[in-house]
Amino acid sequence: KRLRKRYRTALCGKATLYLDTQLTDYGLRPVFDVVVNSARVGLRKPDPQIYRLTAKRMGLSLEQCLLVDDKERNTLAAEALGMKAIVFRSAADLARQLDYRGINR
Repeated sequence: KRLRKRYRTALCGKATLYLDTQLTDYGLRPVFDVVVNSARVGLRKPDPQIYRLTAKRMGLSLEQCLLVDDKERNTLAAEALGMKAIVFRSAADLARQLDYRGINR
């Protein structure tokens, strides 16, 4: 939520067809500018097309995007396309990684 104040955010992931409803029910939908649900688009990470689609829907180039994902194979695929990426290990580690990159929270 803190990143959303200064940056455009997206959720890109494998989910059910009910993801949008679940995000709304939990009050999380406003946190994301874009939601790319693999169950709806027929793509999933680490397929390069899902990263391209997400960036396109965000109105950004791949180089302008940062992926945070808990699977290294997904971050490596994103980096191969020119995206920046962080492997999520913990909230504290993510905060350090964002600070290191100069991303203000």
